[in-house]
Amino acid sequence: MPTARTARSAPAALLASAALLLAGCGGSEGSGDGSGAGSSTEPSRTITVPAPSPGGSGEGLRPDPSVAHEDKPDAYDQGCQARPGSSEVITCTFGAEDPGDAGTSVALVGDSKAMQWLPALEAIAEEEGWRVVTMTKSGCQWTDAISTVDGAPDAECHAWGAQVTDDLLELSPDLVTSGVRNRAATVENPGQRSVGALADGYAQVWDEVTAAGSPVAVLTDTPQPGDLEDVPTCVATHPGDAEACTIPFNEGSGTEPLRAGVERSEQARLIDLTSVLCPEQTCRPTFGDVLIYREGSHVTATYAAELAPTLRPALTEALTASF
Repeated sequence: MPTARTARSAPAALLASAALLLAGCGGSEGSGDGSGAGSSTEPSRTITVPAPSPGGSGEGLRPDPSVAHEDKPDAYDQGCQARPGSSEVITCTFGAEDPGDAGTSVALVGDSKAMQWLPALEAIAEEEGWRVVTMTKSGCQWTDAISTVDGAPDAECHAWGAQVTDDLLELSPDLVTSGVRNRAATVENPGQRSVGALADGYAQVWDEVTAAGSPVAVLTDTPQPGDLEDVPTCVATHPGDAEACTIPFNEGSGTEPLRAGVERSEQARLIDLTSVLCPEQTCRPTFGDVLIYREGSHVTATYAAELAPTLRPALTEALTASF
């Protein structure tokens, strides 16, 4: 059963400052370098996951494109993801239910782009005896920066993220992994959302948790389909011709600030899935007989579970690396 904790409120002065800065103009997005002074990413802090070899049963695509939109983690039906309108942190546990039975505990934190990888973590947890705890909220990233909704500071999301940090410090997992979609947050120049501000906010919370003994490893985002819009529909319309549904190469909207956050962070690591999702910079819609995308840039639960053997070495490296 999911459990919920009420988020602590964001400091009023911080939200007021963000509101004043946003009032300047229309909230355009800038890449910006931010004010964080962190070190550049060392090779040892980027874990590049190699492209796996696709298999296939010859029995058709899994899931069928007609039902791909419903192929999502069971955690959604269990009420494990906080929805807009609430700043409560909902936690759900998978794998070893009792902390004493788990050799390793992993926290999965972020928005739906984090939750999409739960089937992979569940498969690894089953084999390795891990305990996986989720803390996710729709459309909300775990950062100390202020995100926006319709041009206004999102106090609800900020309060949720602050409570997540508190909960992680209390939980003290062996590893925190995260994934997000958002590209920018407020703010360096009046009226602008900034990649740099979001990256600085990431580094702040990552380093706070890492300093308390829980290493952080974040997953790069999944590619945006762009003009393709609905990949399952495209695949269904072009049976046997997956190339017709190839996505133009991109790393997803959330990857740039995640990379920048790792550069600013003292110790966080980046798990780079670019070669997995887009081998040789070709973002295919299928992996062997597995349909990759279910809705927008979200991957199917079937595909996430299929990648468990591919993700396991990267997560193990993040767990065992010194920091």
